[in-house]
Amino acid sequence: MLHYYINKEWIVSLTARRIYRSTAIFSLALFLVLFLFPYMEEMPGALRSLVKLTFFASILATAVTFIAMEYFFFTVYEASAPKMIFWFLVLGLLAIGPALFCFTVYSKISVPSKLESDPNLASRAYES
Repeated sequence: MLHYYINKEWIVSLTARRIYRSTAIFSLALFLVLFLFPYMEEMPGALRSLVKLTFFASILATAVTFIAMEYFFFTVYEASAPKMIFWFLVLGLLAIGPALFCFTVYSKISVPSKLESDPNLASRAYES
């Protein structure tokens, strides 16, 4: 029997949804930042620092989105075999795949009724 350190309810909690949607937006911002990189030499120092900071935040957000959506895909997501294969291939597109999965699949799942009735459930330890 597998023992997961992360409870499935934590992955779909309201707080997790907010965090993963925010990181998905930042991971999509990575493309904008990469578009600005050729113009870095022409930018003033403060704007250049802001672009570098946004680049760093976008890289971290992409990593968080990738790990969270992969975990959700392999532990919680249940769909037909063709959908699973399709989303598995989409998740392989590192920067955009997990963000697309987050917005199209993860955001549309229903929150378990236990979490709706008890919002503090996600903060309790998982026992099984």
